[in-house]
Amino acid sequence: MRLQAAAPLVHTYLTGNRSDTPWFVWSCFLAVVCNCYWAGGNVIAAEVAGPPRMVPLVAPAPGQKLLAVVPTQETYPVQTFCQQLQIPADFIDEFDMPNRNFRNYHTVLVGSNRMDFFEKPERQVPEFFQPIVEFVAAGGHLILLGTYHGRNMEHLSRFDVKPVGGGGENFIRVPDATEALFLGSEEAIPKDNKLTFLGRVSVSRPHVIMLRRGDRDPALVTTAFGNGRVSIIMVEPYYQKDLWLMNVLLAWNQRGAPSRLSSAGMLGVVANPGFKRIPVPSGKDVTKELATVQGLFEPEYRQLNPRSHAMGKELAGKLLDRASAIGLPAFDYALLSEARTLSIKNGDAAGVLNVTERISRQFQINPLELLLDGLDQSSQNGETAAESWTVADAAIMGAQTAFANQQLDIADKFLMLAGKNAKRARVTDLTRQIAEMKKKVGEAKPPGKK
Repeated sequence: MRLQAAAPLVHTYLTGNRSDTPWFVWSCFLAVVCNCYWAGGNVIAAEVAGPPRMVPLVAPAPGQKLLAVVPTQETYPVQTFCQQLQIPADFIDEFDMPNRNFRNYHTVLVGSNRMDFFEKPERQVPEFFQPIVEFVAAGGHLILLGTYHGRNMEHLSRFDVKPVGGGGENFIRVPDATEALFLGSEEAIPKDNKLTFLGRVSVSRPHVIMLRRGDRDPALVTTAFGNGRVSIIMVEPYYQKDLWLMNVLLAWNQRGAPSRLSSAGMLGVVANPGFKRIPVPSGKDVTKELATVQGLFEPEYRQLNPRSHAMGKELAGKLLDRASAIGLPAFDYALLSEARTLSIKNGDAAGVLNVTERISRQFQINPLELLLDGLDQSSQNGETAAESWTVADAAIMGAQTAFANQQLDIADKFLMLAGKNAKRARVTDLTRQIAEMKKKVGEAKPPGKK
């Protein structure tokens, strides 16, 4: 009877044209797995106040490219950075909607003054910008550099982002967040913190400040939208020789654009400390609901292609988005399990991480074991150094969290996985970090078990 009463609501939720996931799905990214303890799979978390410290990762899927919409002055530097970072990319000097298929891209990088393309009245209507909104909602990352003092950037209100005028000089680091931004790129960072701003930015939805201006106003801000991300900084890199910023943003994005260091572990807690986690539904019930899921998304399943990881990643994002937690546990578990399976098959470690957080907030399941298994499998399907980097980052998070909860054997397994992928990605900073963590775990073990 309860299921019948809920059916109209479920149908609306599943088939509705929603471009923006409710923030509760993301606002405490990986919230459940630190400041927590496990007792037979039950997770108990405390609550902390303040803005979110993490947003979901958005690492590239195998085969996806970056689209750089950049002026002539920024084309060669960005091409050089992409070659150095092994990032497949297409380059255009202005937007070309509606001719562009954004599904082929994991990131759209918008360079200096490129939003002037939307100056003409016929391009100011919401429908003209809709392809970008859909790209982000489906899991893409929109990275925006400044258009002079915020002109012609009104479309960004679709993401609750408002650029305005206001010059400024130099940047200030934000503890933890800026370290995550600069990781592996420290040699490119000006020693005097020089950076020239030609505008300010305000965001009215939950967000993370990665960098501040010299006057302490937000500089680089990142926020979740749907299954994707929007990041913005009001700098025109070629204007005052701030092109180093492009290098930093590209390297950060290749790691999934993390908003905090992996070495800090999976910090954060669920928004509602009284939220009750429920038992995992029976296999029989989940199997039945899985058939329902595949029927509802039949067109998307038909489009899946082993050669196109992007489609699998996009479908996983849609399934994750539809898991509603409104009283249909077997249906939700089927959605989340299938999203995890698709993420693994497509080598999407970031997707594995995001699904693990979501499923362990609703169900009585050990997130560390789930994450370790998912990362191990997805690492075997990854094809690029960037994917290996994401696996290593996520595995270090798992190791730190396991260590904090005295699960030293699991911490060891995470570190072994992290080391293998850091070596594959050729990231010296991660290799050193893993070695230090291994030493710390070893010292914590009782005599005779080291």
